[in-house]
Amino acid sequence: MLERGRQELGGFKVLAESLGVTQYAGVATEVFRRASNGAAFLKSVRDLHGLRLDLVSQTEEGRLGFLTALSTFPDAVDSGSVVAWDSGGGSFQMTTQKCCGARDGGPSASATSRNSLPPVSSLADMELNVYEGCWGSSSATAAMVDQVQGGCFKDNPSPNPCSVQDAEKLTEIITKDLHPPPTSLTGLLGRSETVVVGIGGETCAFRMAALACGTPALTLPLVQEAITKCTGKTDAQLAETFPEPQMVVPKLVLVAAVLRHVGIPSMCYRPTNGSCNGLLLHPRFWS
Repeated sequence: MLERGRQELGGFKVLAESLGVTQYAGVATEVFRRASNGAAFLKSVRDLHGLRLDLVSQTEEGRLGFLTALSTFPDAVDSGSVVAWDSGGGSFQMTTQKCCGARDGGPSASATSRNSLPPVSSLADMELNVYEGCWGSSSATAAMVDQVQGGCFKDNPSPNPCSVQDAEKLTEIITKDLHPPPTSLTGLLGRSETVVVGIGGETCAFRMAALACGTPALTLPLVQEAITKCTGKTDAQLAETFPEPQMVVPKLVLVAAVLRHVGIPSMCYRPTNGSCNGLLLHPRFWS
């Protein structure tokens, strides 16, 4: 697996060079933060291919997600009204802009101009609040198999068909590990102009929820209804609609659990290639 990863990354570099790319940057996140050999793997990629992959903290990952979320708006937006929710394989982040001179959760005192994204030179210094969670799609699926169903995720990574009771037990396990949301986040959620944006690619939890609900505009009741519809189904049945069918129910449960715990009335899914947009916008990674 490690060797395949090195080969794939080398292939990306060859493809990029064929398109005229002269600078390369990448980040490693939760899986590499947890893995005992994560740093060694990143060094081997750098030695073999000349690719610098920075191991970023969860807080810095939240910054990249926030910049990515801002980039998804077709028109300029007040960055002080955006909550960026990035949910990966092993963790999630909800990121908001700190409001200088305003009370925690109060009206923004330094909203970014609606005419454009913040100047690139200011992005690295933008003050942000990051609410960090220790659950992601992979860890939720492993918990469904190992802790809820009493199986072995390494031997059989699919929990399907899941029952409604399985989903309820996983919700309890996830919720128990979540910290209380900060007032900077809950206060912002109480404002009518606030927009919660879930970002991610074709297999992310938010896209699974959008497919299951039939809309990118998500609410807790809609996601709960989708969970009920997806329980009792096999991998083959779920594969008719979803990629990675073995992870569909755990992903939906994760989204619903966080929506309820944080108190998010509604959110929208915006498709992105992970946090690549944020990486492109962040001056730290480019000479």
